This record gives sequence, structure tokens and C-alpha cells, in this order.
Amino acid sequence: MSHPYRIGHNKLSDTSPINDPLINQLAEKYGKNPAQIMLRLQLQRGIVVIPKSTNKQRMKSNMEVFDFQLSSDEMEALLQLDKGEAGRTIPAEEIKNHK
Repeated sequence: MSHPYRIGHNKLSDTSPINDPLINQLAEKYGKNPAQIMLRLQLQRGIVVIPKSTNKQRMKSNMEVFDFQLSSDEMEALLQLDKGEAGRTIPAEEIKNHK
């Protein structure tokens, strides 16, 4: 899954996973927001996620992903959204010499 790089500087594109209809349907089903669905997906895959935020409401929201589980069918459907290299929102050249 790509991540919304520089949200404050760049408008999220229509192709961002956060705008995907499936993620939004699952968010509605579970009473969560799209970011929580994406976090839960990674956690259920055994991937450690470290969301960054200084916003207290978002920090609280990021912790509210342990009270539901995605089904195996939902997980599979979400994994099909992966666009590989084409889905990256951070061009490698842009971060190559980042300090």
C-alpha cells in the first residue's frame, strides 16, 4: 500500500488507497475511518506499523484498531489493491539523499 506523503503539501490523489471504495465500505461496516482499516490490515499481516502524528485525535484514532478484525476474504480483497511500484507516492529519487 502506498502512503499519503506530505499530506500538508500535496493533495491526496484520487488513486490513494484512502479514497478506495473498498476501504471506505469496510470503514463504514466496522465504524472506523479508512486509515484505521489500512492500519488493521498491516497489523493482521504481522507488520509493525508506526503511524506518525502530533495530532492527539489522530493518535487516539490510531490506537483504536484492536477492537475488530478483518475477515480473510476482506484481507485478500484489500491486498489486491496493491499497485506495486505504480502505487508509490514517494519517488525514490526524491528521498535518495534525504538527511
